[in-house]
Amino acid sequence: MKDRRKAVLTRRQVCRGLLAGPAAALLLGGCSAATQPELFAPDPEDTQTPTVRRQRPGRADEAACRRISQKLSELTRSQCGFAVQLIQTPRAQYENTQWQQLKNGGTADVFYLPAQYGLYGYIYENGIYPLSALLADRPALYEAFPEQLWRSREFGRVAYGVPARETDCYRLVFLARTDLLAELGAGPAQITGLDSLHTLLVQARQRYPDVIPVVPQCGRTLPPMELDPLNDGVGVLPGPAGTTVVNWYASEEYRALCSRMYGWAQEGLVMKNGCLRPEEAVDLLNVCGGLGWFARLGADQAVPAGFTALPLGPMLQNNSGLADSWVLPAYTSAKQQALQLLELLYTDETAARLFAYGEQGVDDQPGGESLWSNDCVSMACLHPGRALELPEDLRVSPAYGLPLNVIGYQPQISACAAVQRQYHDALMCGCLNPEEALPLFLQDLDEAGIHDVIEVKQRRIDANL
Repeated sequence: MKDRRKAVLTRRQVCRGLLAGPAAALLLGGCSAATQPELFAPDPEDTQTPTVRRQRPGRADEAACRRISQKLSELTRSQCGFAVQLIQTPRAQYENTQWQQLKNGGTADVFYLPAQYGLYGYIYENGIYPLSALLADRPALYEAFPEQLWRSREFGRVAYGVPARETDCYRLVFLARTDLLAELGAGPAQITGLDSLHTLLVQARQRYPDVIPVVPQCGRTLPPMELDPLNDGVGVLPGPAGTTVVNWYASEEYRALCSRMYGWAQEGLVMKNGCLRPEEAVDLLNVCGGLGWFARLGADQAVPAGFTALPLGPMLQNNSGLADSWVLPAYTSAKQQALQLLELLYTDETAARLFAYGEQGVDDQPGGESLWSNDCVSMACLHPGRALELPEDLRVSPAYGLPLNVIGYQPQISACAAVQRQYHDALMCGCLNPEEALPLFLQDLDEAGIHDVIEVKQRRIDANL
């Protein structure tokens, strides 16, 4: 067993190689406040106006960020009394960038927190600021979102994040190139699950030998299926109606999923060593060639141009949307201005349109790729009078929005999250044989304290249902 463990650990450490050595230097380079680029120079005639810095993952270059920042600052100077600096960091570097900047005290005044990063970890590390008292002075911002979206971002009845979207409903999809789908004679009507998707991927591989059917998104392939991760994936509700917290990684469903992805990798359907590829899927498709990738598609998110969404399950609403929020660093002094900026963006159509879509006539060229990328927001003020319609197959978790105060168990959650990073993405990319790796994965989770977390989550759910 020791020899098998050593062999699997060696392969696991290869998948972790991006977090050590020269690759880590590449990822963390430019992450500190000292090396964060200054995206536009202040107005030389305006030395008194403060600047609010706002950061999110994105693909726009510095020139586009500078241009949109200047346009938005024309509005905020007159209406709010401050200028704005918009910063975009490549998605593959974003999490490392944020942690490094929080550690060094040099992050932006308000930054985007994607769903997969977890809100409670930032609260536990005292990295983000409680917002409820500040929101009392921003009633228009508070009223821009339903009560349940605020409630799902609370800890101890205190809000720590401003929702980034109109809704936190999503479904699992496979985003496939529309042109190749047409040539293969396939579409959403033919693809109804992983089995029919497998048939499509095999056909694509046979017809286009140079095309990689599945590419990863920043080292990840298949997101969790129809379960409520209860904020962090360490102890989950496995079905749409269940209220029993379980270790999903120990389930037969997860074992079968690992075996499926390992088999797909052996068939050449998944990019080789995909867990080692930090690039965004769109970039991999452009450089390496590919059919598509797995994604969580929000109910209010547009499908990228040139791609077709193949739904692989129902629309879900659960506690995986705790993030997808805007948060304020604990130490920044521009808290009121940062929330004032958010209120303007989510209530003023002109400002929202500029922030979401870029400059009219420049970033919306027909038939061309926009110079301004922003898939982190959706704003009701852009569609006045429109009611967001949710599908009939929406499944709402019974634990959605419940107060799950498990912050006292954050050391165990962090330890389990570290184990997840070691194994899960590599298993979902087919990089590890589950017969060898899965027993070690479960053993490491046990040692990290997953059962303590499951027990306390179960107590919280039982007390609130």
